[in-house]
Amino acid sequence: MRIFGNVILDYDSFKALSSHVRIDILKYLDSRQMTVTDLAKVLKISKSTAHKHLERLVEVGLIERQDDHRKWVY
Repeated sequence: MRIFGNVILDYDSFKALSSHVRIDILKYLDSRQMTVTDLAKVLKISKSTAHKHLERLVEVGLIERQDDHRKWVY
């Protein structure tokens, strides 16, 4: 997995990584940008579930939300 910058793995980061879904999300996002809808389809989960997992990854600093003022958010 490519890592851009320094990643600090603290207790909250390890808790976030305890979910296989969140690890799968990181793997997919490592290969290309994806929307919540894209991730939900490929992981076969609801968009709301994908969104909750993404929010958790943002909270601990493992991913950043990229909003370019279109209808898609990466």
